[in-house]
Amino acid sequence: MGRLSALAFLAFSILLMSVAEPVRVPRETQNIVIDVVDSEGKVHRLKGISCNGKGYLRVRKGSVEYSISLKSIKEIKVLEKGPNKVLLRVITLDGVSDNFNVSPSTICMSESKIGEANFYIKNVQSITFRHGEKK
Repeated sequence: MGRLSALAFLAFSILLMSVAEPVRVPRETQNIVIDVVDSEGKVHRLKGISCNGKGYLRVRKGSVEYSISLKSIKEIKVLEKGPNKVLLRVITLDGVSDNFNVSPSTICMSESKIGEANFYIKNVQSITFRHGEKK
């Protein structure tokens, strides 16, 4: 019984430490400056971005799921919001533009001059990626 308790304690400790760790922006997207226009129309200039802790945005078109690298995106515009999905227009640096659905629980993280910034895709109007610009 003592061995089982020690194993349970170890598993709980690992779980607790993994939850406590802040989500970091992946190296490939750390230097991207973004302008986020929130649902109130306020513009937030931020640096670096990750969505759901990743350097890509997981989207869906029909029954196919895509992972779009955040470093390849020029702009994201939120077109429609629903209880089960958010419709986006994604414009890439190559000029490709297409509409996709994302989960309303998609959360992105970035850095501001005052600290970490977190926002749900469903709560923004647009995200403009300013590749190569300084914050």
